Amino acid sequence: MRIFLALISLISLFWVFPAYAQSIVWLSSPGMDTNDVTAISNDGSLAGGRYWYASGYTTYLPFIWTPDLGMVSLTRPGFAVNEGIVCYVDPEGRFALGYADSSDGKYYVFKWTRDSGAVVIPEIPPNSFSCSAVGDSIIVGSTLDTTTSTWFSWRMINGVMMDTLHLPGFTTSANVVSGNGMVVGVDVWNDTADLDYRWVPDSGTLTPLTQMGGNFNIVSDVSYDGSVLVGRSEDSTGSMRAVLWHADGSVMDLGTLGGDEAIANSISDSGDMVVGISALPTYSGKMRAKPKPDRFYRPSFKLPVGFGYAAFVWTPDSGMRDLNEVYSSILGSSVLIEAYGMSPNGRFIVGYGYNSATGYFQGFILDRSGLAVEEQRETDPISLIVRGGEIESRSDVRIYDPSGRLVGEIRGSGTWKGKPGVYFVKWRGGSRVVVLR
Repeated sequence: MRIFLALISLISLFWVFPAYAQSIVWLSSPGMDTNDVTAISNDGSLAGGRYWYASGYTTYLPFIWTPDLGMVSLTRPGFAVNEGIVCYVDPEGRFALGYADSSDGKYYVFKWTRDSGAVVIPEIPPNSFSCSAVGDSIIVGSTLDTTTSTWFSWRMINGVMMDTLHLPGFTTSANVVSGNGMVVGVDVWNDTADLDYRWVPDSGTLTPLTQMGGNFNIVSDVSYDGSVLVGRSEDSTGSMRAVLWHADGSVMDLGTLGGDEAIANSISDSGDMVVGISALPTYSGKMRAKPKPDRFYRPSFKLPVGFGYAAFVWTPDSGMRDLNEVYSSILGSSVLIEAYGMSPNGRFIVGYGYNSATGYFQGFILDRSGLAVEEQRETDPISLIVRGGEIESRSDVRIYDPSGRLVGEIRGSGTWKGKPGVYFVKWRGGSRVVVLR
């Protein structure tokens, strides 16, 4: 009994759920104390990221976190030897997605579930990265073409690589896919040029993302309908700017917190909230390192001296605001340095900062509403079943085609039969993309 009470007391130090109040969780576990969080589900029941275990913060390994399990390292002999990350979490909290290296020197994409743990996805070839998906149906990523030593991008539907983007002489990295599965944000570069695109695989459309006057862009996230992408773009002075791209590729500078540079890392499904990192007036360094074929690789500013950077939140109405000021009442002397992502519904913000209680740079989970996790689960997603060309539901759902047009509805319980294709199913409290054969 004493051990049980001690564990409850320890958990309470890190996980606080005051009723209807904002709250923050700092992730801490022996051997994983220095870490960052990259993704989280809509209800906060599953999060993931990486923890740093070597001096100089050059080597990191993947982990998942749940309120009941805490931090769980996703490593085993021959897997995640030197590097790995969980970089996507299903909005409904059913699974996590990431990549890790192996003892053969190649990178593999894996999927984590409670039932199976971390398992390599066999349909995705070795030497691949993936950090974005749409439910169980769609995954996007990049794979090394060993014949040309460049990377090509792909969209996989139900385990089949349906669409590929291979531009001769360029490395292409499919960083993100919209929630409706239709729009992919692609980073494209070689030694002399960087030409990011908004890619629509179904039509083959490639819309270039306008640059701010410098040499490269990096697209980081996309809204649910694919109409807005966010990331960073170098300006004519060599500084990185946090930017928003519209569907036509036009660019909008989101500003900074007083310094010269900023990066936009994540956008809500609705497209009206962005989070990221900005330099403060006291910092004059440059965010110049080009990433690997994934959007989470970070250069030497991982632990800025004097906290010269701060996490931000941006909205059209309020512009860019310092998260440390917005949530000062729950931070104490801790500092939020970078916001990597947020839940698609915008409730949770995740990233890393300085936890004054432990003295470590650690991942955080910021709950903007403070509601208990269970209160968000209005409908059990398991009640939705897809069988061939039919959708079966035991609750009210509406079915939309990729253009957003309502094409079907189930009331109470029943089935709906549609033509082969991709559909968006919405119910009270959740949504899911399904593919009918």
